[in-house]
Amino acid sequence: MKMAPLVHSVLIQLQKAKERFRGGESSHHLRVMTFDLTGKILLGAIALALWLLVIRAFTSGAPVVLVSGGSPNRPQVLQTDPNYLERRLRLAIGYGQAGFLDEAVRELQEIIAVDPKNSRAHYNLGVVYAMRGMYDEAIEANKQALRLDPSNAEAHNNLGAAYGAKAQFKGAISEYRQALRLNPRYAEAQLNLGSALMRQQQWKEAIQALEKALEINPNLVAAHSGLAQIYSRLGQGDKARRENEIVQRLLGPQQSPRPRR
Repeated sequence: MKMAPLVHSVLIQLQKAKERFRGGESSHHLRVMTFDLTGKILLGAIALALWLLVIRAFTSGAPVVLVSGGSPNRPQVLQTDPNYLERRLRLAIGYGQAGFLDEAVRELQEIIAVDPKNSRAHYNLGVVYAMRGMYDEAIEANKQALRLDPSNAEAHNNLGAAYGAKAQFKGAISEYRQALRLNPRYAEAQLNLGSALMRQQQWKEAIQALEKALEINPNLVAAHSGLAQIYSRLGQGDKARRENEIVQRLLGPQQSPRPRR
């Protein structure tokens, strides 16, 4: 019996995970796994694969017709079911959340081929490209999402993050500020703005941005950690110690914050 591609992909990922756990590949992963936990992960992965297969079968069942402009190699397809593309979009998001990034890209590209003005598909394609480290592609996808929906604060934030990943901090700062104009209580955009301003050594503005992020969410560890770094650079040891104490209290005694990139 031919194995379904998605199940085969899951089993490959499980084998890779098993090898990582055996070798202790990274300090960020558990080095010891009990048989009980392995079984739970296996069952969970199989259940996830079956769930995605069911959704895939469900979404592929919509009737289609060819309209003018199609060709045998690349037909222009019109789905007669108005909910078809929404189901495909949910499937693509599910793939992305499960870590099946190739499948997510394929689904989103197929949605865009049918409906080029689907801003959510372009936005989610930008998310997946960023997850794959394809920042140029992520930038273009987010730009297209914003051409179609300029009010998407999340797309501005993600575009800023893609610029930041390429060390284009002026562009990143501009996009974070655009996101905050649309949603002043967007804590992640405030945090990202503060981090980008830190990279530009604009300490005063960075402090203001991080403090605003903490007004929205006082438990943002990265914001407290960023403030501690700034105060330490500025020679304000008491303030730096206070922020580090908050970080330790939020994380617990056995953990330390990871630096934001």
